[in-house]
Amino acid sequence: MTFGVGFLVATCGANVGLVDAPNGRSSHTEMTPRAGGLGISIAGVVAGVVCGLAVAAWLPMAGIGFLGLVDDRWHVESRLRLLVQCMLAGLSTLWLLRQTNLPVMIVVAAAIMFVLLLVGTTNIYNFMDGSNGMAGLMGVVVFGTLAVISLTFAKDVEIGRVALIIAAACCGFLPLNLWRKARVFMGDVCSTFLGFTASLLALRLWMEQPIWGLCALGAMTVFYVDAGLTLIARLRRHERLFEAHRMHAYQRLVNELGWAHPAVAVTYAGIQSAVSILVLVASRWGWGAVVGVLTGVVIVLSCLYWYVQKRAVRSV
Repeated sequence: MTFGVGFLVATCGANVGLVDAPNGRSSHTEMTPRAGGLGISIAGVVAGVVCGLAVAAWLPMAGIGFLGLVDDRWHVESRLRLLVQCMLAGLSTLWLLRQTNLPVMIVVAAAIMFVLLLVGTTNIYNFMDGSNGMAGLMGVVVFGTLAVISLTFAKDVEIGRVALIIAAACCGFLPLNLWRKARVFMGDVCSTFLGFTASLLALRLWMEQPIWGLCALGAMTVFYVDAGLTLIARLRRHERLFEAHRMHAYQRLVNELGWAHPAVAVTYAGIQSAVSILVLVASRWGWGAVVGVLTGVVIVLSCLYWYVQKRAVRSV
């Protein structure tokens, strides 16, 4: 289904205004249809409904995807987009914290943290969707990891099935996107959906057993580090955070260092796969081991990030 929807958008998307025009900050040079990942979002929402997720879980997932689709066709002002994302994240947070017996102040603090994480991951995944195959291939790794954690370790069949279906849906989209010249882009309709849903499922696992939630969030470590360090660098330069740019490490690899889009996507997915395996192995020794592994990984990835940035600057 995801291939079929993507192919339809690739063929007819430009006729209905679903097209991405290149600009000075783009990594592509030709007009390309976007919103090709619509089928992934549809598959994920349907999976949520069929597998028994609460309305407060799958409805915000659908809302995030719909908001992204509107943004793909008609630009949505960043503040309005952020407000709607916060509202949808708030609804999911109520579902996550509905049965907790913690003191009120702790619940309020947890709710704020959950909303920030949901909205932050939604936009981080969107920021990282700027190279052919990147978001789709990482979707396979991220949701594949979530499926393994849910079905093998946490024994949560509901979450595991949803994650497995989304990972399979991402596989169906890759033939249209994982090339030097993509036939269609994923679009905000899918990249924001993947980020929101991945963090939502990870937080659900956190509420069941915190160590599995931490491992699930660790499945996006590569994206968190790249986006986080880029955000810090842009804040230091007093740049507008929602303005398009080419400062991410993956953008540097493509634009300044001449890497092919598929090579960058495979490299990121490969590194993240190794990180996910390390984290799951470390979970056998408890919290301390997982935190230690993630700390070491963040340090190594940060060094690689700055190395790429310096190489890119020298090459200009």
